[in-house]
Amino acid sequence: MKTIRKKIIAFVLSLLVVVSVVGTPLTANAASWYAGAAKWGEYFGISATIKTPSSFPKLGSSGESCWVSNVYDNGTTTDWIQTGIRYYSGYSGFKVYVESNIGGVYNMNEIGTHALNSSKSYRVNWVYNTGYWEACINGTRKGLARFRPGANVQAFGESHATNTQLGPFTFSNVQYHTTDLEMKNMDAKPYAQSPYTVSYSGTNYSKYTVGGGG
Repeated sequence: MKTIRKKIIAFVLSLLVVVSVVGTPLTANAASWYAGAAKWGEYFGISATIKTPSSFPKLGSSGESCWVSNVYDNGTTTDWIQTGIRYYSGYSGFKVYVESNIGGVYNMNEIGTHALNSSKSYRVNWVYNTGYWEACINGTRKGLARFRPGANVQAFGESHATNTQLGPFTFSNVQYHTTDLEMKNMDAKPYAQSPYTVSYSGTNYSKYTVGGGG
């Protein structure tokens, strides 16, 4: 499986986990294709404003999502929490969600909606001196997970089938959070896995659009 997040793997290390989200648990998907930007290293969060398309994508045989996430991977265990937008066959519109996989415990919770041709802010960040990461939507905490600070941070569109049209989704104000809790504009060049695409202007990596496929 091609994945830049190593999201779906066997987890062998049990950690203390606290995940607090409101919604109905769903299940994970097994294959993914990505378009967006990632910052590899020890960071304390990432935030972005995400704008939905003006019409619903063609889903093909599966669905898609668009999100910000952190990923702590020490080669033995992979822990992450993310928040963003989902759209799958049978949905009447885009759904807002918080998703996590901590110590092998997976949670997916849909907690709201995101209208066509509109923007919301999404953020995952370390809550200093607490032991927790939080997921926030429009500045309001919607999820909480306990694992170590310092992680790769990512802002991606994701499809689970190559015949699914991705968005297009526009990311703006993409910022990563340093270990000093300073927020900096994304400076890692966005990229995409075929058949998906990413477009941006010049060296402004804090704003880009992901799309393609279908």
